[in-house]
Amino acid sequence: MKRKLAEIGFVCMFLLSLNACGVYRKVDTTGFSEFSEESNGNIGYVYQLEPKTIHVEDAVHAVFGMTMDEAMQYYNNTGGDIFVDGINLSFSRNNRVVRLAEGVDEVDTISCENYNDGASRSYDNVISSLISEAFSAHLLRAYFPLEELDTCTREEAIEACRPYAEVLGYENAAVSTYAITLDILEEKANVGDMYLGAPDPAYEPIAPSILTEQINQLLEEGKDEEAIALMQYRDLEVSYKSLPWEKKHEVILLTYQPYLEGEVMLEENKNLYIIYSPLYEKPVSLLGAVFYDAIKIPGEKELIAQEEAVEKMLLIHGYDLADEIEVQLVSLIYAKTAVGMTEDFVITYHALPYWSIEYTYMNEPYRTLINAIDGTEYR
Repeated sequence: MKRKLAEIGFVCMFLLSLNACGVYRKVDTTGFSEFSEESNGNIGYVYQLEPKTIHVEDAVHAVFGMTMDEAMQYYNNTGGDIFVDGINLSFSRNNRVVRLAEGVDEVDTISCENYNDGASRSYDNVISSLISEAFSAHLLRAYFPLEELDTCTREEAIEACRPYAEVLGYENAAVSTYAITLDILEEKANVGDMYLGAPDPAYEPIAPSILTEQINQLLEEGKDEEAIALMQYRDLEVSYKSLPWEKKHEVILLTYQPYLEGEVMLEENKNLYIIYSPLYEKPVSLLGAVFYDAIKIPGEKELIAQEEAVEKMLLIHGYDLADEIEVQLVSLIYAKTAVGMTEDFVITYHALPYWSIEYTYMNEPYRTLINAIDGTEYR
């Protein structure tokens, strides 16, 4: 699931623009009831975003409840991961795998997978493509309308995942929960003539980095058939055993978006996604990037009105509101924006206020972000 969730997390999932032809005309938006009443009026702020890291030992304690000395007994330097009781924890910094034996003690991203019963691999095969599709289309709630399961409430899932959220800096965040129910699992398990099976209690969890080492060794020795068999065990065996999915396998997807000035901060690279299983009472998959240090730049910024933001969106896209568009919600959010580059060619970022305009066009949902300071569209 790490591979798929990484693709999800590092894609700008909330911006969908539709270039349509049409005649623009001024629209009276004074009567819109969809405008958010929770924004800070016509005043906003700008934040400087500085990269932030956490100590590896803090992540280890959050996931395993262990000290570093205890966890290092389970460390594999080749893969750079720690594998304890079927749970695999790996680290990265600046998009590079961190190997603790090299003396690195601070990281900016952690990934955690549950290999007990082959759970992570089973869920990966069945629902990762669906989640990726929902993210990219900004349709998570449409795909997963329920917030909780019969066996686990929204609050219980959030509380169970609190240690992971806190260590990564998401203790003050907007949390959305999406129930992945049995009917969804069963529907996605059927792929043509093949049935992608549920987690298998007979599956023996082995650290993926160790399996990869063994596969490479077999290939070097010319034992291709044995290597292929081991690859199938690593990647496919559980899913092809066709064990039926049951209600106990239902899970909850949690997504975290931090707040700035009481408004949601949208950012494509610094996010936390967790698939929590009530059966295992822990995540089957987690990908989290440490959130920035957000430093407020002195001075208030006057914001354009919500109505003006809607009109600018219409002008940019050439929409005819009366005939084509139905505005669902206009709300203030913050989003990361590149503002310059250092002498070392490092891009610098600010968090700027944007009007988030959610609407339907030809009965399809879309979202456009309009800069609340200068009225330009987010790109």
